[in-house]
Amino acid sequence: MKTLASVSEERKRKLNHGEVETAHLVEALAMDLSILLNAMYPDEDVQEIPKDLGIVKRVQFAGEWIYRTLGLSEAKVLQNHPSDTARAFGCCVIGCSDLCFEESLEAMMLYADDPHFSVREWAWLAIRQKLAKELDKGISLLKAFSKSDSENIRRFVVELTRPRGVWCMHLNELKKDPSLAFGIFEDLYNDPSRYVQNSVANWLNDASKSKPDWVIGVCEDFLEKSTSSETKYICKRAQRSINKKNSVS
Repeated sequence: MKTLASVSEERKRKLNHGEVETAHLVEALAMDLSILLNAMYPDEDVQEIPKDLGIVKRVQFAGEWIYRTLGLSEAKVLQNHPSDTARAFGCCVIGCSDLCFEESLEAMMLYADDPHFSVREWAWLAIRQKLAKELDKGISLLKAFSKSDSENIRRFVVELTRPRGVWCMHLNELKKDPSLAFGIFEDLYNDPSRYVQNSVANWLNDASKSKPDWVIGVCEDFLEKSTSSETKYICKRAQRSINKKNSVS
């Protein structure tokens, strides 16, 4: 098991100075983000990031400082930074900016298709609150992206709209009526990418916690359209909370 103590001092130095990417979450947790900000902007009076904040709040804090200090244009600069954490800051620059959801979505596309897993997570996390404020319009805009050739982009739109999600605010409207976002993943029931399959299944599993009958109906519909191993996998994972509850009762 990887622990904070397993991250060597030399490895932390490289991470804190933006020289390398994190290999896993433990390395991200081991970093001192204030050191990274100072390494990125040695000529600026960098604001200290409170160490008592959780990892999500610390990254957001850094992004907000960059936006206040250097402006929105810095988000484009950070897209090419060698550190995935610095690129995560770029996501948060867009997220805290005064861009509307549509503008933020366009600005976020390169981050959403980033080679590094953590940056792809930050891409949807950073603009989720903006989506919540413009949910109907946002869902309409996202439908086209669900047909992208990139599995990263297809997963991005699904994760962005998850009713409950992980480490993020819930979308209460979608908890009450998940059918509002069905158009985003209705054509992904047979997606060839396991990355996307897991995301669709997790979306439906989220919805099943408030609307189990709706999820059962969606899975039945999927299985009528396809009996592929991909569809069966999605539907099994999508109903895991329902099946667990039924087995207990």
